[in-house]
Amino acid sequence: MDKSEITDARMAEAALVGTSGRMTVALADGITLGGATYDRAILRQLTAGDILEAQEEAERLVYAKDGSLSLVMSPARMGREALRRQVARLEGEGGQTFEGPLGVEELGRLSGRDLAALQAGVELLDQAAVKSAEAAQSRGRACAGGGSGAPAGGHGGQKDGDAV
Repeated sequence: MDKSEITDARMAEAALVGTSGRMTVALADGITLGGATYDRAILRQLTAGDILEAQEEAERLVYAKDGSLSLVMSPARMGREALRRQVARLEGEGGQTFEGPLGVEELGRLSGRDLAALQAGVELLDQAAVKSAEAAQSRGRACAGGGSGAPAGGHGGQKDGDAV
C-alpha cells in the first residue's frame, strides 16, 4: 500500500506529511464512470479560486415574503461544490485515471460509504492546512520578536522622554 493512501483515519496524519496537500482515499465500493471502475480518489486542498467558485455555485436568487429578491447561500450546496472540486483524480486498479473535479452527477453516484470516506479525507486535509498555517505563524512570531517578548529589534518599548 502506498504511504499516502488512507484506509483508516488513524493513518491520516502520517500520510499527510509527504503528500504536499494531497491525499489518497480508498473507495470501498468504487465508482464506475465510462466503463472503468475507480477505487481510489486523490484529494487536494482547496484554492481561493475553488472556494469562490463553490460559493458562487451555492448561491440562489429567491423571492422573499415581501416580493423582493434575495441572494441566499445553501450550506449543503456549498459543501457539495467544495468537495467535488477537491477530487483531483480518480484511479482504478488497471491504471485508469479520471481527472477531476467531479461533476455533481458523478459525485451523486458514489455510495454513502465512499462519500463519507471523501468527506473524512477532505476534513483531514483541512485540519492539516490549519496546522501548517498555525505553525508558520508561530515560527514568524518567534523569529520576529527575538523570543524575549520585546518588539522586534530588542529595544523594548518607548520610554518617557524618548522622541517619537
